[in-house]
Amino acid sequence: MTCPIVENAVVRIVCNPNYSNAHASPAVVIDSLASLTAVGRHRFVADRVSLLDDQVVDAGSLLYGGQVTDTYLVALAAVERAGLATFDSHISSSAVRLSMPLPRRRYRSGTLMSLPGLRRWSGR
Repeated sequence: MTCPIVENAVVRIVCNPNYSNAHASPAVVIDSLASLTAVGRHRFVADRVSLLDDQVVDAGSLLYGGQVTDTYLVALAAVERAGLATFDSHISSSAVRLSMPLPRRRYRSGTLMSLPGLRRWSGR
C-alpha cells in the first residue's frame, strides 16, 4: 500500500544525494516506483484522513513535530485496516484513536506494525 505522502517521500529521499547514493533524477525514481507498485498486491490509497479529525487523532498526544507524519501514516493504515511497514522502530500509535497496541514483527530490513481488530472508520 502506498499513498501520496509515501510516494512523494520516496522520490524526494532517493533523489537527494545527502540521503542516497542513487543520484537518480525524479523521472527515473518515479518510473522505478511505478514498476514496483505494478507488481504483486500493491494498493494505492488516497489521502482520506485528517490530523484535524479528533475522532481519528488525539492532537494533544503529539509531543513534537517529528511525530506528525508517523501519526498520519498510522492513522491512514488503521482506517484502511492495513499493516504499516517502516524502518522506524520507535514509531508510536499513541495519538491515533483508532489504533490498538501495535504488535510488531521484526524483519532484517525493518518492522511491520500490524493493526488488527480495528473498527472501520467511515470518514466524513
